[in-house]
Amino acid sequence: LTAERLRVRLVQLRQRQGTSISVSDLVDRLLAGSHDDEEPVFTRPWAGWKRFVNKELAGKGFIDKEDTKLFYIAKTVEEAVRYIEDFYKIYHSIRYVSGMTILRLKKEISAKKLRVINQKFKDILVSGEIREALPTDREVRDEECLDLPRLAMRFNMRDYSRLSELIRFINRG
Repeated sequence: LTAERLRVRLVQLRQRQGTSISVSDLVDRLLAGSHDDEEPVFTRPWAGWKRFVNKELAGKGFIDKEDTKLFYIAKTVEEAVRYIEDFYKIYHSIRYVSGMTILRLKKEISAKKLRVINQKFKDILVSGEIREALPTDREVRDEECLDLPRLAMRFNMRDYSRLSELIRFINRG
């Protein structure tokens, strides 16, 4: 979609909708597709990319089929924003320190939830269990998010789609 075509489409949409429609609504309608006979502009290039990833990469064993869960193709801007906001609902950030994977959270999780996490996600650990933790010495030295609760684990550094599932599970509250 060229800048000129985008400008023309915005003008056409504004003319059809009247001048009361906001620019953000115009952009959202443009990205979601403005004509019944068109595939949404926002998803068009990603659909081809997803087919390639599934057929050529996962289908031929270059990546694990589970790795295709590491991305999400939104159909609208609002859907994309909602997905990102949901991902960071409780999860804050990650840090790798001396063989440990540290998940920093915006709030503590219950002991019951932690037990369920250890049952559901033990397959991503090299050893031990997922546990609550204090900031590491390196995090203290670097003054990184010292007030946030943490979970620490010996993640196998391989199953990132499952790690992403763990984060989404935590975010469900």
